[in-house]
Amino acid sequence: MLEVPFMSSVIDTGLPAEKNQNMRLLDMAVTDDQKVWMGGDSRELKLFDLQGHLHRTVTTTNNDYQGDKIHMLDREGRFLRYIIPEGGIKLPRPVCMIENGEMIVGEQNTGLAKRIKFLE
Repeated sequence: MLEVPFMSSVIDTGLPAEKNQNMRLLDMAVTDDQKVWMGGDSRELKLFDLQGHLHRTVTTTNNDYQGDKIHMLDREGRFLRYIIPEGGIKLPRPVCMIENGEMIVGEQNTGLAKRIKFLE
């Protein structure tokens, strides 16, 4: 272990740092291929490599205030279809895509994370 840790890189996400902004950075996840998804309260998720190069921006939507389905969008942010899993989903908020046509979706008020297969 280093006696004095050092900063090996800094990634400027473009998300504002002010507390009164709704878009500041709130969450991140590292992928198997060493890229980082970052997002906040905004409708954008951004994928960076560890050197700070932006690889992709995905715009999300959250207009289902009844909270019983997941909205699937294409890469340009256009609506494709609803995903309503067998057994239902209540207030889906965090969504993480995993391999083999699956996602993990967290329910806001139950604390459950559900693994959902949505592609053959």
